[in-house]
Amino acid sequence: MAKSLCLQRLKNLHKNKDCVGFCAIHHPSNHHMKNWKFVVRFDRGGLIERICKHGIGHPDPDSLTYLEGIGSSDKGVHGCDGCCSPKPKKGR
Repeated sequence: MAKSLCLQRLKNLHKNKDCVGFCAIHHPSNHHMKNWKFVVRFDRGGLIERICKHGIGHPDPDSLTYLEGIGSSDKGVHGCDGCCSPKPKKGR
């Protein structure tokens, strides 16, 4: 379960059965960061950041989609090291 990837203790988290569509915590989409540990940025309206092997926080795409849907203006700006960009498949 993705909650074990969380680097924080979360209280009052919605239940798995209450998720609608993709959920960064319970039902992430098939993005390449979905198995990375994460933190919830309460200072950014609950944005979930996935932590790469270099210790950089990258906005979770499902979290950004959710926040956009509830009217957040957060565009996911972050100190990027390139890990959030999927690597092209070899031979293509």
